[in-house]
Amino acid sequence: MYISPEELDALEDFRPAVQRALYLAERINGTCMRYVSHHYNDAYTIIDGVKTDGTPFPRHLSFDFNDTYCALTDRSSAEVLHIQDALSYDKTAGLEVTKQLQIRSYLGAPILLNGSVFFGTIGLAAPEPNAFSDQDAKTLKVIAAFLAAAIELEYEHCRNVKAGTYKRAALSLLPAEIPGLVCYSIRLDLYPDWNGMLEETDQAHVEHVLTTRLKQYTQRELTLFQLEPLNYLLLLYDDEKPLDKLYAARQLHDHLTEPVKSGDRFIKPAVAVGVSEYGEETNTESLIQKAYIGSVRSKATHRAKTVFTPPAAKAASETKSIIARDLPHALEQEAFSFVYQPQFHTVTGAFSGVEVLLRWEHPDIGFVNPEWVFEVAERTGMLLEMDRWIMQKAVEELSPLYRIQPFQVSINLSSFHADPHELAAVIRQTAEKGLISAEHLTFELTENPEPESTEQLHLFLESLKETGVRIALDDFGKGYSSMSYIQRLPIHTLKLDRTFIQDLDTDSAHRWLVKAMVTMGRRFQLSVIAEGVETEEQLAFLKECGCPFVQGYYFARPMPLESLKEKLKLNTYRRAGS
Repeated sequence: MYISPEELDALEDFRPAVQRALYLAERINGTCMRYVSHHYNDAYTIIDGVKTDGTPFPRHLSFDFNDTYCALTDRSSAEVLHIQDALSYDKTAGLEVTKQLQIRSYLGAPILLNGSVFFGTIGLAAPEPNAFSDQDAKTLKVIAAFLAAAIELEYEHCRNVKAGTYKRAALSLLPAEIPGLVCYSIRLDLYPDWNGMLEETDQAHVEHVLTTRLKQYTQRELTLFQLEPLNYLLLLYDDEKPLDKLYAARQLHDHLTEPVKSGDRFIKPAVAVGVSEYGEETNTESLIQKAYIGSVRSKATHRAKTVFTPPAAKAASETKSIIARDLPHALEQEAFSFVYQPQFHTVTGAFSGVEVLLRWEHPDIGFVNPEWVFEVAERTGMLLEMDRWIMQKAVEELSPLYRIQPFQVSINLSSFHADPHELAAVIRQTAEKGLISAEHLTFELTENPEPESTEQLHLFLESLKETGVRIALDDFGKGYSSMSYIQRLPIHTLKLDRTFIQDLDTDSAHRWLVKAMVTMGRRFQLSVIAEGVETEEQLAFLKECGCPFVQGYYFARPMPLESLKEKLKLNTYRRAGS
């Protein structure tokens, strides 16, 4: 269970666990140096820590493993290394790390994954001798065990350690765009030519052989995913080695269909492969979905052949036809789910609320683009029913967490232009239930340039005043809003479109526009939320502008309810006022 630096960087919950461990270590000796390190391929890197003067260690400060204190111990040992005076021993006095960090006293507890795999160390060091007691050593060992458990919990949530593949949950660790990415969705059938069934041990053996064959194609970490039994995703990267995509896919296909001996017989699997590549489409999630659609189509119509997904326009048309066919049944069976995008106070970083986002994992085409769901729902007259279901279910799902500590809940509305009167009635019903207080319910609407639509929107919003709910204007700045438009409508919040935020680092015009929009919001006493914050520089600029709230990958990705509960329970996200 060795974890590479790339995998470590991808674990979102790892750094908060490190911070908590260092906080606990500070209780042992508040003035000493403390750190957490990671060992991989003879490099020993400080992940996080504080020097004796209170300043943080430089990010990824690295030492040769043989020049560290842990090199003096057996790495399989669970014992704490306790040195009362480093200058009294030749082995420690001569180490470069002793001189560089001015160490006299030292405590180092190994972080052992699964009880035996050496991950790294949580260490304490002081410039004076005899700074730590035997009881301090026992305490540090307990802290190291806590940190090991936190790492194992998240890592094993994302990876099948025994098989050497990643799980579906690890897809969330992938960047939104990966130039040069080529996706291969692979669906296997172990019984294409006969009706018999393998014994469980034989099937496990065959799957192991096929997984081993797939691993031969991996180029780096986060490459091979097993999404479900006999369904794999292989990611290759054209930036490392130019690929003939179809040729590579056929090679892969031929390799996987080679017979596998199982007991006294040979199994020749059927393999369906769908391929997509970075180019016309750049979003990683969409590319994975395109490859998945290709493998489904291959299995259904080509049987054990490799096919590319069709061009984007044709693929979109075919997918929307499937959505239109299955959407009524999906709504009836409540086949949808939610993820929640956390929102935060810009200055304090305190958790302030969530935006509700719809997800639909279709049995044949995988996760469906939410924009396509609502586009099809509008075309088929189902928008109001979709909005009704989303409001009722999201409020029911969040209400137990809300009762523990109130927070803002933002829900996107799509059916205003289709049926404003009925939508207003649904909103009133939702507010009257009281599962979430009206003042903590925010409904997001997008603007429409037509004058009659603006008048209709004004009447719609006026009719909701008595309910006490809040209204946000979504994607502000992207459409047709003017000062008179904002001043006239009884809204409470402006949501700055992510396209303005993404270019803050490089586009001075966007910086000027964002500053102006935040100023406009303040002038009209409106709250402002910036969407799509992904870098520290963007956050710093928004702080400088006085934008009160933010959301984006810099803080957190959208997550299911259980993950949100866990983060709030562990106080990973500090609540406003706490």
